This record gives sequence, structure tokens and C-alpha cells, in this order.
Amino acid sequence: MAAKRLKTVLFAEVSGRDEFVRAAGPIMGWNGISDCVERLQRTARSSGGRVVKVIGSELMMLFDSPDAAAGAAFRMHAAVNALPSVSGTRLSVKVGYHAGPVIEGNDDLLGDTVKLVAALLRQAQAGQTMTTHQTAQLLDNQSRSYSGQVCAAVPLAGGASRERPRAAGGANRDRPRTAGGANRERLRAQRMLRLSYGSESAICGVDNESVVVGRDPMCQLVTATAFASRRHCTVLLGPDGLKIRDHSSNGTFLTNEGGEEIELLSGQEAPLATHGWVSLGCSRMFAIRLLEFTGH
Repeated sequence: MAAKRLKTVLFAEVSGRDEFVRAAGPIMGWNGISDCVERLQRTARSSGGRVVKVIGSELMMLFDSPDAAAGAAFRMHAAVNALPSVSGTRLSVKVGYHAGPVIEGNDDLLGDTVKLVAALLRQAQAGQTMTTHQTAQLLDNQSRSYSGQVCAAVPLAGGASRERPRAAGGANRDRPRTAGGANRERLRAQRMLRLSYGSESAICGVDNESVVVGRDPMCQLVTATAFASRRHCTVLLGPDGLKIRDHSSNGTFLTNEGGEEIELLSGQEAPLATHGWVSLGCSRMFAIRLLEFTGH
């Protein structure tokens, strides 16, 4: 893994997709969204940025400085606003960026800076750019003057809010293990769970004893988010009930209803209650979208 470098991470997401598709029709609507994503990529590159990856309508980008990211965000909004409306409906974009240490992997970015930017994007409204007060202080006067830019109060890396219960640790991570803690004592799902992620859903039960979740189109439940691995985790039915197993790069974060969040890593397993949430690749507080499960 490469060393950490001080960079500015920017996330952008196309907003208003569902309304736009309903107004324009499926073919014209999705073509319009694809055109919007292409414009965002071109704008990032022409502003000196690198497009790390694109998943659906979500883009992860890297810039050398906060000023470069701020200028790119401003131009992204302008580029999307220039697109024609359809029956009075138009697309928009929301953006989040923050400067900090980043680990550059193979076609990916890792570290607390990336998780912080995900939290910013989650708070942003359509047409907004969100950054932190710390990053805003690094901007020059021109960058600070860009319209639509908002400073958000989010927990910084290293703060107390990052402390969270983790799954059973130890050096031996070469076999599946069950996470302990309060989640184990909750009413456990024994027969069936319905998994929902946005408009996608799947059933795990006696007729389908395992559901693989991830970015790969071959997964039973496809999750189009930059933090998910191609095959991120598996929900499976065992002799003692339903459970989840992590096999991701960034971890699987489980919250059974009424319990605390636990982090699963490197093959760790945990029982699933009759209702709860899973965040892929980052803590629930940083997630843009959650996988929800419910059953009996």
C-alpha cells in the first residue's frame, strides 16, 4: 500500500435522477444522466483533477490543492446547470471535499479523509458544495467567494466520535469469527431476511441461503457506492440463524436494532437481528446510503 499523501478528495453525485427519468422517460432520462456524469469527469480533468472512479452517478476525484477542488466544484455546478431541462425537470449535482492525508491504492482512495468527504456529501443538498471549516481556511479569496459553498460541522479524523465498538480482534484473522458485544443478545433472525439497498432488494432464507452483496454486477444485491468492494460481504442462513460475513477491503459496519455499531473485518462474522442496518466500507455516520434488513 502506498504511503499517505496530503491531497484534497472530492466526491460528486448527480441529484434529481428519479424525477428526471420520470419526466424524460427511461431511455432519454438515463442518457441524460450519463451525459451529466461525462460532463463532471471532463470538468474535473480540465480543472487539474484525477477521476479515481465512477460508480453509477457517484464520482470520486483527487486534487492537489483545496483551491483546485473548489474551482472544479464551482465549474461542475455550472456545467450541470447548463444542461437542458425536460418538462421543467433538471438534474443537479452535490459536492463534498476536504484536504487531508490520503492513501492511494489501486484505483481507490483510503483513509479517514475519504470517510469524512462521504459524510460531507451525505449532508449536502442538491446544488450545494460542502467542505469543512479546516479546509475553508486553506482557500484563497477567490475560492472562498464561490457561490453555493457551505462549511459543515462534521467529526474530524482523530476525534472522539471515531471511537466505536469493533468485532473481536486479535492477530489471528485467517478464519471466520463471530463478533461479540450487545448485538449478539438481540432477537436473532432465524428463517428469513429481506435486504434493501435503495431500489435494489434480495431475500435470504431457506430458498436462497446466501446473498452476496457488492459492486460486482454478478452479486445478488448490487450496491453502487464507492466504498463497497466488488464482493463486499455475504448474508447467509446457518443452523443457528442468519449472519453476515465480511470479505471486503474497508470493512462491514453492522448495527442490529437496539445495539451498537460493530466493525467486521477480514472474514469476521456476526449474527443478524430481525431488523438493522449495514454500512459498506465506512461507519454508518459517514455513509451516504445504508443496507437495511428486516425479517424473522
